[in-house]
Amino acid sequence: MSFSRQEPVCRPEICALIRGIKKAGSPWHLIVAAYLLDGPRRFNEILQMGRGDSLNSRTLSRALKQLVGDGFVRRGILTTQPFAVEYSLTSLGEKLRKLLEAYRELDELVVVRE
Repeated sequence: MSFSRQEPVCRPEICALIRGIKKAGSPWHLIVAAYLLDGPRRFNEILQMGRGDSLNSRTLSRALKQLVGDGFVRRGILTTQPFAVEYSLTSLGEKLRKLLEAYRELDELVVVRE
């Protein structure tokens, strides 16, 4: 039996969702991006925010490197003494805002139901 045409693997909107999830990487990438929704933060600030979620410095470092490399997060060096590094969302990272805020709202709905 031969197929004259190829069937799409998934519907376009589902394929886009799958590509977006793969681009986001690990769940930590989305969590770290969510920590940056309210503005720029230093490494240790992000680490403190994630302590309750079992975030450690190694995982945070890897997530930030990947997010910076993928263009979602900007790494800025502050000219303080000693110098400091600050992370913030780029315009591409800002596109995650609606998704991350939807997760927050979903969590609020679940908490209210319980």
